[in-house]
Amino acid sequence: MSRVRFFLKYWLPALVWMCVIYGASGDQASNVHSSRLIGPVVRWLLPRLSEPAVEQVVFIVRKLAHVTEYAILAMLLWRAIR
Repeated sequence: MSRVRFFLKYWLPALVWMCVIYGASGDQASNVHSSRLIGPVVRWLLPRLSEPAVEQVVFIVRKLAHVTEYAILAMLLWRAIR
């Protein structure tokens, strides 16, 4: 396999994903933006949930999203290094 093809197949996906993470982490008010999306979904799914509980669920969902995005990066890097 040529070096260019090797790079495109194994390293480029990891580098692109790093750029996605970097671009998404630059927003200072990301909590406000994601809460606008996650909050209404939680309220729709669990309408009797109190507001502090909704905020806690939003917090947990956001943290799980961070774990997921870095897990994807870890898998891409493992694939490239291996």
